[in-house]
Amino acid sequence: MIIGVLNAAQIECPTLECVKESPDLEKGDAAHLQNFICFQHDGKNPTKKLLGDSCNYFQAKLEEFPMGSNLKCDFDVRSDKFSWVDENNQHLNSAGTYKDRTYSQLNQRRTEAHCRESKALMNNLLGGRNCTDSTQCKSKRCEAKNAEVEVKKCVGRIDGESCHNHYDCDAGHFCFQKEEHPYLSTCKKFRASFEQCQTTEECKHFHYCWYGDMTDSPVYYEYLVD
Repeated sequence: MIIGVLNAAQIECPTLECVKESPDLEKGDAAHLQNFICFQHDGKNPTKKLLGDSCNYFQAKLEEFPMGSNLKCDFDVRSDKFSWVDENNQHLNSAGTYKDRTYSQLNQRRTEAHCRESKALMNNLLGGRNCTDSTQCKSKRCEAKNAEVEVKKCVGRIDGESCHNHYDCDAGHFCFQKEEHPYLSTCKKFRASFEQCQTTEECKHFHYCWYGDMTDSPVYYEYLVD
């Protein structure tokens, strides 16, 4: 047992159990998590146990997925979607007097992650990103540049098309907000060097929006790159 001390509060670190990576179909499902689960939090605060399983086992069950499927665990410890261990809150329990739900390691977070086809994890891709299917793109448009090009890319909204924000626009474009009624927003190509600008999002790569001199309006300047 590992014991930690934080701000004079004693905490107990949870156990982390991982099923061996190589699939063992002869032993059946007994040693593995079920329903394609690759990560499981015990749903307690303080956390007592974390479980992990490799997607290789489920990959081997070809009756569940078509040949050639590439399964990945959709767990991401860096996101706030899943429960994990927070040493600042690990000492708190249901008998505590705290009432702020943000102290909970479980508040609005999933306690399980699943093995999914890798292409299903790639979604909301912006214009210019490689894709295989339109469902992966934020714009819902996955196209090849021409018949001779095999690689498809997500295509955002182009010059003159309406937009909600910069992410709606294709690579090399920004969402321009007109300053007069009816305040139409349309995608425009990035501004060239020394064109007047309002924000850096309007600029080409390796450029930023800044003043030309003490009395000038903001213009694009190129980053100094060694």
